[in-house]
Amino acid sequence: MILIREATKKDAQQIMEHTKKITGTSKFMVMLSEELNQDLKEEQKRIEQQIQAGGLILVAEDKRKIIGLLSLRAEKIKRLRHVATMAIDIQEEYCNQGIGTKLLSYMIDWTKKNSQIEKICLHVLSSNERAIHVYKKIGFVEEGRRVDHIKMTNDCYVDDVLMHLKV
Repeated sequence: MILIREATKKDAQQIMEHTKKITGTSKFMVMLSEELNQDLKEEQKRIEQQIQAGGLILVAEDKRKIIGLLSLRAEKIKRLRHVATMAIDIQEEYCNQGIGTKLLSYMIDWTKKNSQIEKICLHVLSSNERAIHVYKKIGFVEEGRRVDHIKMTNDCYVDDVLMHLKV
């Protein structure tokens, strides 16, 4: 059974391992695995700072192993404090099991209790049709795109789709 819960800095090592696996296997990640930070103390500090700044980090666990991650970063600038940006990733073997929907639902419920956040934004590769379908099902709408913004290979570009949800 998959458990969805809020992350703590004790999860830092597993979060780094999960992220390394995702960046090494997913065709939908912008960052490459060689670009990752692999410093445990820095990751613990990042987690702690994000939570203290009004953000949220969720993990999806299978048998105490992190297999999915959702990060919601609250904006710090006064006129943007009502906005948060989210990112989500799930290991491929766990996709199409409703885990993304559960992570998103938890985040939306948490956000509704946080009176400061009114708008959740995200970026998604235009080639990631599965994720776009889930986001639309949850209620996110496309608000724009940056055409050919992400260079996947020397001759392959994809659009960066910008989506949002008012909460």
